[in-house]
Amino acid sequence: MRSAFTAVLLSLIPFSNLAQDSPSKPDGRMWAMFGSSGSQSSLIKGAYVEGAIEGLRVGETVGYLSGRMDEQNDALDHLKPCLKGPCAGIPLTSLIRAGNSTTEWLAGADKVRGKYAPQNTSVLDIVHQMDKFYSDYRNTPVCMIVAVQESISSLSGRAMSEQELEISRKGCSTP
Repeated sequence: MRSAFTAVLLSLIPFSNLAQDSPSKPDGRMWAMFGSSGSQSSLIKGAYVEGAIEGLRVGETVGYLSGRMDEQNDALDHLKPCLKGPCAGIPLTSLIRAGNSTTEWLAGADKVRGKYAPQNTSVLDIVHQMDKFYSDYRNTPVCMIVAVQESISSLSGRAMSEQELEISRKGCSTP
């Protein structure tokens, strides 16, 4: 009897999402759900913000380095016809711009990350700013990652314009 009950219970699990109005989106409604977690709410919100910041840092680094690699590859592709023609006698190292060292690339990545990283701001400050951001009902459809970026910018004195906010308020789409 027990195994039959377990089998029926397990067969109902795939239908549990049908009871919800829509799939969860990482927007203001999910942020509010984090806030209803009782004494754990600040911890959950802080963990989300910390993870988002780390994800942004990694994304900025990878994006910057990928862009530099693409730039270098495009430059080499541009030089290939020259090497068989008018530039045949010129050493390749003299045709390529100096300063493409790993150290320079990493310094550039650090500079890009510095533009978007929170300056003199704690994770808790960002959490409070996000709470303030989502307290405006018009911001509910804004993706949480956008709210993190807006909160960091806002705390740095570079808040989004109303026009940019309107674009963000169009909703959060999930893949």
